[in-house]
Order: sequence, then structure tokens, then C-alpha cells
Amino acid sequence: PTCFLSVPDDYETILIASVMCRAYRERLSFVMQDPTAHTSVITQMTEMIQHAEERFNLLVAAAQAKLANSIVSPRLEVDKFDRVY
Repeated sequence: PTCFLSVPDDYETILIASVMCRAYRERLSFVMQDPTAHTSVITQMTEMIQHAEERFNLLVAAAQAKLANSIVSPRLEVDKFDRVY
């Protein structure tokens, strides 16, 4: 079975930033396993990860602020679990 995830267009950049952070971390772990890796490369990749995480955190904070100011409530609760809506 195939699973699909639907992401609103407003949050697509957050998803991309999250994937980029994870990819940078994974790449850094491979570089650090290489005994011939130069310190400058490790430092540059660490800085890339920090910048990617900062961007991700800013995007998430902006999305949360937008939801907090929204008329529509982001959290919906169902009154009974046995009802079909």
C-alpha cells in the first residue's frame, strides 16, 4: 500500500527545510567517519546545519504565529468517537 501525505502550500517550505536539515546532518555523519576528512570541511558542514536549523525554526515560528492569529482554530476536537462526520 502507498501512503500519501498532503501538505498545504503554506507549509511546503517548512517540510523542505526539515528534509534539508536531516540531509545535512546525515552527510556530516558520513564525513566525520572518514579519517581523512579535513577540519575545515567539518566546520563548514556544521555551520550549514546551524543555518538550516535556524531557518527551519524561523519558518515554524512564523507558521505558529500565523495560526495563532487565524480565525480558524488549528485544533479540532471530536465530541464523540462513535459518530461519523
